[in-house]
Amino acid sequence: MPLDADSRAMLKKANEQEGKHEWLEAAKSYEKLLSSKQVASSLAAETWERIGFCYNWASRQTEDLDGFKKLRQLSVEAYKSAAKLFEKEDSLKNQGKSAQCKAIAEYVCSWLASNSSEKRKMLDECIEFGKKSLEAFEKADDKLNYGKMCNDLLLSP
Repeated sequence: MPLDADSRAMLKKANEQEGKHEWLEAAKSYEKLLSSKQVASSLAAETWERIGFCYNWASRQTEDLDGFKKLRQLSVEAYKSAAKLFEKEDSLKNQGKSAQCKAIAEYVCSWLASNSSEKRKMLDECIEFGKKSLEAFEKADDKLNYGKMCNDLLLSP
């Protein structure tokens, strides 16, 4: 289902805000887009992924610990929502995207761990989801997303 003019305008605004590094504003604009009934399932998954990305970067701009934690948690929730929606689409690429979103969610969440063993467990989960993502992208011959997942895994020690 194609987007109506209002939805296209919201998407354009969110993209522009991202380009200006207005991460929190971009996340809010993407959420507004999702609240419209015009968004198809595949676009909703991609939009949740963008929301997670934006909240992750917004957390780096906050000046207090509580704000950092809140934005990180919102990022985790958005990535998990994206993963669930990607799972519904039955293709190797979407299986890879789902696992990729789960990996990133674990990585982002690891910053909120209360101790080192909890953090290590989350990072191990991140790596496992990353491997699943790479396998799916390789089977789908999706070199671009394979490369993106490799870059994401470089973040996880």
